[in-house]
Amino acid sequence: MRHYSTNSRAEKVFRFASTAAAVLASFTVALIIFFMCMPALKALSQVPLSAFFSTTWNPRGYSGSSWGILPFIAGSLWTTVIALVISVPLSFLAAVFSSQFMSKALRSATDVFFSLLAGIPSVIMGFLALTAIAPLIAKVFHLSSGLTMLNGGITLAIMVLPTMVSVLSDAFQNIPEIYKEGALALGASKWQAAIGVLFQFVKPAFISSVLLSFGRAIGETMAVIMAVGNVAMVPKSPLQPGETMTGVLAIEMPETVAGSTHYNVLFLIGLILLLIALLVNYLSGLITSKVRVKIQ
Repeated sequence: MRHYSTNSRAEKVFRFASTAAAVLASFTVALIIFFMCMPALKALSQVPLSAFFSTTWNPRGYSGSSWGILPFIAGSLWTTVIALVISVPLSFLAAVFSSQFMSKALRSATDVFFSLLAGIPSVIMGFLALTAIAPLIAKVFHLSSGLTMLNGGITLAIMVLPTMVSVLSDAFQNIPEIYKEGALALGASKWQAAIGVLFQFVKPAFISSVLLSFGRAIGETMAVIMAVGNVAMVPKSPLQPGETMTGVLAIEMPETVAGSTHYNVLFLIGLILLLIALLVNYLSGLITSKVRVKIQ
């Protein structure tokens, strides 16, 4: 009876701690949204809504300020989409090869490599983009400068690749061997078994890794600032410079006067970025749960 009482008390303490942590996390997110909303709402009252759909950004114009935020949304989407187009197929193929073809010793070595790659600071990746990738792009495409959307996308692809490979590789390794052996017994090759049979079991991890990588890529700051040229324009091709939402926030926020229209509009851009990240995380959980139910 005494032992039961001790366990019951410990369970109540653990339940209280878990509930408190969940409430604190939810309260923190709500507080951040509230903190972002206050200046953003002021921006909406100071600037006509139609002005934000312009492609011109000139907050300190002598004849009148322009508050078009479309260049930054377009820049963020350009770099993020390019990063996913490059990293998704590469990470999938790397995960299949790592989990299905490599020996355990070699797989451990590659896991260490990807862990080290994931731990490289973003500013170092920015230096790589600035001094290595940008000159190569300029030479291949005969450009005066390689600081383009393509440069930012390639840099982000390198940054999100390790996480995607690790998630997918673990998902493949956690599939029961009976399914792999059954596919091979029916005459399928290892590649056919991985793509045609085993992929059905890693769909939730695949979708989750893509959406989370989208959130990571669109929120990256330092490496992108050093890679894309930071020109407030809507890029018409990946070989043009541009500027992202995170870039304009990091560059211009320290120079603005608190409470000014410029200051409030930057908070509006930050709120849009935050809402995109929250939406991506929500869709990740929703889609993953639905796919998992279908598989089961």
